[in-house]
Amino acid sequence: QRSSMAEPPNSGQPATPSEGKSLGSSKSPGAPKSIDLTRIDMTTKEELRHAAHIPIGSRVFVADKSSEIVWTGTVRYIGDAQIDARPAWIGVELDIEGSGDHGGTFRGHTYFQSFHEKGGVLVRPSRVTLIPSYLRMLCAEDISGLASDCKNWNTRFNKEARLRGRIEKALVKSEEKLTRTKNKLERLEQKYEDNEDRLERANESLKATVKLKNTILRLRSQLRIMERKLVEKNAAEERMRSEMASPMKIRLNNKTLSIEDGRRIASQLSSDNDTPVNPLLSDTLTEPRGPECDSQSDKSTGYPSRLEDMPEVGIDTKDVVSTAEGVGTPSSPPSGVEITHPFAISSREAKRKQKRVRGHKRMVSRDDNDMLASLDIKGKKKEDDEVVMRLPQELKSISIPESQVIEGVVHYHIVVTVRKGRRQQRWSVLRRYRDFDSMNTTIRAQLSSNVNIPEDLVLPRKYVKLFFSHTNETFVEQRRSQLEKYLKIILNRKDLLVPDVMKFFNDDAELIDTMVEDKNGKLTHIIQDF
Repeated sequence: QRSSMAEPPNSGQPATPSEGKSLGSSKSPGAPKSIDLTRIDMTTKEELRHAAHIPIGSRVFVADKSSEIVWTGTVRYIGDAQIDARPAWIGVELDIEGSGDHGGTFRGHTYFQSFHEKGGVLVRPSRVTLIPSYLRMLCAEDISGLASDCKNWNTRFNKEARLRGRIEKALVKSEEKLTRTKNKLERLEQKYEDNEDRLERANESLKATVKLKNTILRLRSQLRIMERKLVEKNAAEERMRSEMASPMKIRLNNKTLSIEDGRRIASQLSSDNDTPVNPLLSDTLTEPRGPECDSQSDKSTGYPSRLEDMPEVGIDTKDVVSTAEGVGTPSSPPSGVEITHPFAISSREAKRKQKRVRGHKRMVSRDDNDMLASLDIKGKKKEDDEVVMRLPQELKSISIPESQVIEGVVHYHIVVTVRKGRRQQRWSVLRRYRDFDSMNTTIRAQLSSNVNIPEDLVLPRKYVKLFFSHTNETFVEQRRSQLEKYLKIILNRKDLLVPDVMKFFNDDAELIDTMVEDKNGKLTHIIQDF
């Protein structure tokens, strides 16, 4: 059977017969889809022509006699051979060791030198086909390089396997560590939740404490107002009693004084003192109302009802002036009239007459004296406890530590520290925002134009309560901080502390503590309000 073999592009080689099987197609665009290596019988001239196109060193396919196996190899020899008289024998060194008949030496004649011991053959040109250029067959060097690459790949694979093992171990350890970390995180989360619960309870307790403290401060403020009103009321009552009792303390020594003169003296004292005539005195200066009234006293007052029954007592004019000091300046008594102290006994008869009304008069005198003494003690105590700051240099520090809402109005607690000599006091005052606004207006109104007011001396802006909640905690805290900054700016400028500003820190002040500096310069508490 004769078949043609496809010729590779631009080879210039005629179709050559060959033996063997069909090889796979190449990816080259110009390559044929298959190569037919079936052996074709050639004449001698055709073999010579075919051998002329096979150079030494080229890569060729070699088909065996049965055309069942195709070998690859390299052409090493072209020429005559002693085994046959035909020319153009081709010696091929096969790529696979042991696939040839000899190592290039046949029947004692050496034609070429083969790398392998049995890797060479001598064949006719009809059994040899050039390998096209678009096909690359592996040679011994390629196989050796491939083996080296395989060895390198094996080494690399082993190295990567060891590295993979270490990574897997590290991964296992990381997973264990991650598990421990997750457990620890769960414990911390549980602890955090417990702390949050405790903090929430503490906040509730703190809010209750703050509310209680605000209630205490509000009650203290109300108590101070009530005490002040009570003191004013007691003082007014005592002043009224003194005014009403002052005419009764004047006694006339002359029994034969006419009633008209007594009336005139009483009316003159009443007009000078701007007080009404005491009814008790007016009764004593009126005409006798009957015989039964000559020896009897007024049962409602315990005082004598007639001028003749009054005890003979004396009082100096200076005592009269000091007695009526709280109600006005009294006028001098008329000439010839001796004024005596109501409780100064001048005779034995006066003692007997006073003995009848002694209980009531002593009781009235003791009550009056006790009330005056209590007022005097309260006044001194109030004067000692009252916090008064007269000089701006005494003011050392100002702070607003907290605020509170009283009846829907925000009040700010201002703690003021004053140092005068070796004594240091701290007190607190309760002020609203409008008090700060009034003080700011006072500062700007009373200072002259040549006084430089700091640019940062600015109060926090006002907000309309209809559109803004002025009791919001965040807003109150922000305003408290700004007001504290405002007061500290005033503290650094002593020229801004005008008298009306000093009243801002003095009025309705509540003493917190008092400290005195000892010889070593250490401050010691002597008064502390808990």
